[in-house]
Amino acid sequence: MTRATPGWSTPVKKLPGLPLREADKAFNTSIYRVRYVVERAIACLRAWRVLRADYRRPVKTFPQIITSVLALAFTYTP
Repeated sequence: MTRATPGWSTPVKKLPGLPLREADKAFNTSIYRVRYVVERAIACLRAWRVLRADYRRPVKTFPQIITSVLALAFTYTP
């Protein structure tokens, strides 16, 4: 049984004393694979100093800088 919210899925929990079915294990694995990629991307972005410091350039250049940082992060992230 899964609890679904719009756009999100949660892993199937193992009931006490019962093994988890193979289909549920496969479902959980697919969720964890997506979650891993998202969490690593967030961790990489947090490591970039430009995102931690105050933005001191003209506000109109902000979208271009963020786009460049994202492109570099996804290019060089394994």
